[in-house]
Amino acid sequence: MRKVYLIVVLVLFVSCNHNKKMQKIESMVEQELLRITFEEVDEHPYFPNCNEFDGENNLNCFYGELKKHLLSDLETSSIKIENKQQALLQIHINQLGEISLMGLDLALKDSTEFQNLLEKQIQKMPKIFPAQKRGLLVNSVYEIPIELKPIN
Repeated sequence: MRKVYLIVVLVLFVSCNHNKKMQKIESMVEQELLRITFEEVDEHPYFPNCNEFDGENNLNCFYGELKKHLLSDLETSSIKIENKQQALLQIHINQLGEISLMGLDLALKDSTEFQNLLEKQIQKMPKIFPAQKRGLLVNSVYEIPIELKPIN
């Protein structure tokens, strides 16, 4: 009977130590998560052809490719741009690399038509690899200025 009692006490002791270790690990993880700023990513999203660049060059390639894809059908659309102007796009890229238009700041008569054109272009967008933070795929939001010029 003493052996059974000793085994039970030993199991309780080990399980209590295990629970304390798990609580300590969970506490450390929570503290680390509080220190991580997810607004800043380690790697920006990128298109496959921008993968060869690092840091700022990668981001510049991403912006250039994004603008090229978004505006590729502008010339063939019925949207009339009379004066040179700036549009500010706010886009969201989720953990799966799916892109969506969150906002558009533009003083254009056909801004609704322009927004519809952008959303169609987003649907045709090639694969985007999402942003990363500490090796994890994360959501990201970018504001992208686009200069619109009159089309002759």
